[in-house]
Amino acid sequence: MKKAIALSVIVFVLLLLYQLGINFIKREHSVSYSINKDSGIVKIQEDYSYSNNDSYILKLDYNKNSYVFEVENHFNKQREIVKDITTYNTDDVSCISIEFVNDSVNVEPLCTIDNKVYSYTYIKDKYDITEFLDSIKNFDYKKYQKESEVRKDYTIEVNKNYLDEDELIIIYDYKRIAIHNGINTVFFSFATVDNYKNTIGKRVDNYYIIPKMTESATINNFIKYDLATDIKKEIAAPKISKQFYINGVYDNKLYIFDKSDMKQYAIDPKEETITQVSDDKEGINVQEGKESKISIYDLAQSEIIFTLSENDYKSINYDKIYIDKNYAVYLKDGLYYKVYKKYLDSPIILFEDKDVRELMVRNKNIYYIKDDTIYRYNEYGSVPLVVKKEFKYNSDNIYDVYFND
Repeated sequence: MKKAIALSVIVFVLLLLYQLGINFIKREHSVSYSINKDSGIVKIQEDYSYSNNDSYILKLDYNKNSYVFEVENHFNKQREIVKDITTYNTDDVSCISIEFVNDSVNVEPLCTIDNKVYSYTYIKDKYDITEFLDSIKNFDYKKYQKESEVRKDYTIEVNKNYLDEDELIIIYDYKRIAIHNGINTVFFSFATVDNYKNTIGKRVDNYYIIPKMTESATINNFIKYDLATDIKKEIAAPKISKQFYINGVYDNKLYIFDKSDMKQYAIDPKEETITQVSDDKEGINVQEGKESKISIYDLAQSEIIFTLSENDYKSINYDKIYIDKNYAVYLKDGLYYKVYKKYLDSPIILFEDKDVRELMVRNKNIYYIKDDTIYRYNEYGSVPLVVKKEFKYNSDNIYDVYFND
């Protein structure tokens, strides 16, 4: 009897280890299933991919509409992660939310009006859907509705309660860089006099790169500030003139072109090197995410800026587009949409605004400047993070966002 029990335990452990091993090496899956509701059948297409941000893309078809969600892998890569669906229907609006097999996980609900899909934050300002929002488990839609405590740092006001724990707002402040989080502000200087426009500094992954500006006509050092460790170092430069401009970031390096000396350089912050990458005839260009050669004279006569590939979204009619890993945010006629590259025919209308500047997508959040304020938009709506009067007049490349996680 004891041998039989021991054998059963061994078999159980081996099966468990086998299943865990399968889950560990599994890279992706695609499965379809459905959930029956009194208001109709909800069909679910579930696609998991480790390479696509270790996340699930879910398309729910309900009442002749398609709703697309993304959720991080908190499910050990298992299949059929949707446990239940909550629906809400009136004569004007229809909404849907998901309950997962892991009760602590949630995604924002979505709504439709006239067969167009909207974020619930857009809808709740036009229709009273409070009853529906209150019924959703583990989703605090009121998270940022309380007024934040304001921290004043020189000319900047920071709504510190709105900032997430690892969220850093990096602001160009003319002769120094200010790095704000929910607790304090860290500064580092790069010049002794003000430089109004930020044409010289750029973030490369967890590093902020900017030249050390002195009275000399040439730049002898670039400052590398590690946002993850708060350590500042200087990288020796081969006497680059102040007539340089930034091409962009490619392969975790910052590319710049010196118009005075007709030379292109790649700054590698991790290796702490600055390498000339051009010769007398050609330099490097990156357009649509593809590297190619370009005439040194073209680099000198036009300020060549590197671009990302928009090929996955070429079928969409947009005014501007901002690309993240699994999705893009695009602007069309004053409306901001989110669309997943797997489901281009199912866009989500997020918000409406015609006065947005310097929009960027970071860590599933959307940041932008309006008037004198940096805002963050996510599943809880838009909240003001940082206020600075100068943003009204000078906003080009004036801020960036990094998550220190």
